[in-house]
Amino acid sequence: MICSLAPAQAVLDFVLPNTTATECFNLNPRSDQFFRYTALMMHNYYRKQVARGWAKDKSGYIPPAASMNELAFDCDYLNKTYSLLVDNKCSDSIINTFTDDRAVLFKSFSDITISAVDALQQAISGWYEELSNAVIGDNPTLTSGLNSTIWNVANMIHDKNTKFACNINYCTNVMVACQYDQPFVEVDKAIYEAGPTCSKCAGGKCGVANSFC
Repeated sequence: MICSLAPAQAVLDFVLPNTTATECFNLNPRSDQFFRYTALMMHNYYRKQVARGWAKDKSGYIPPAASMNELAFDCDYLNKTYSLLVDNKCSDSIINTFTDDRAVLFKSFSDITISAVDALQQAISGWYEELSNAVIGDNPTLTSGLNSTIWNVANMIHDKNTKFACNINYCTNVMVACQYDQPFVEVDKAIYEAGPTCSKCAGGKCGVANSFC
C-alpha cells in the first residue's frame, strides 16, 4: 500500500497552527511560517519565565508577574515592520507611518549570509540576556539607571503587550525588528506588575500552564 503525502501547506498548518499567523498575507518571503513560529514561541517562552518567577537577573530570580499577557502574532504588524525596514534601509530609524508610536526593537548583523531564523533567534535571545547584566530588584521598574542596560528586554517582557510581529530585511547589513502593540516603557514606569503569577488577571483568568492572563 502506498501512502499519499499531505500537501506541504496542510502539514505546515498542522505543525504551525493559526496562532502562528500561517495565513498572513506576507510582503517578505524570508519571514515565512517558521520565522513567525520562532518569533512567537521565543517571545512567549521568555515571558513565561518572567511570569512564573523563573527569570534571573544579575542578583538572582526576579519577581513573578501578577498579570502577564500572552502575545499573539499580528499580520498587520508583520507587513508594517517589513515596510519600515525597507523604508529606513535596514537602519534603526523609527518612522511613525509604520509604527504609530508603538515600541520597535532592532538588532543589526554585519554577516549578510546569516539565515533569517538564526538572526531572529540571536536578536531575541540577546535582548533577553540583558537581564543578566542588571539588578531589577523587587520592583520591576525601568529606572534611569537601568534604561540603557535593559531597554530591549524591558519592552519585550512588558506585561501590557498583547500582540506583536517581527520581520527582517537584508541590505548591506541584516536588520531584525520586532514591533509591539504598546508604546515604549517610559523611564521610572513599571515594566510589569510584580505579584503572585496571574493574581491580577481579569476575572481570575490564568491560562497556558498557569502563566498568562
